[in-house]
Amino acid sequence: MTLLITVFAACIATIVWYKTNGKSEMKPGILALMYWGASIMWFVDAFVEYMELKSGYFTPVIRKKN
Repeated sequence: MTLLITVFAACIATIVWYKTNGKSEMKPGILALMYWGASIMWFVDAFVEYMELKSGYFTPVIRKKN
């Protein structure tokens, strides 16, 4: 879920960055790059975890209470 939210935020920040054309004092380009970096990080994390668990990645884990 974090990956999905971050990708949407990165897309929105990139659109804002291109719309302002570098004239904004808020520096949306830095925000966009930070979101794209986080998106890549979470994608790699999900990919590596999927490679370790295979189909178990998609099955929920039910934890028993002690």
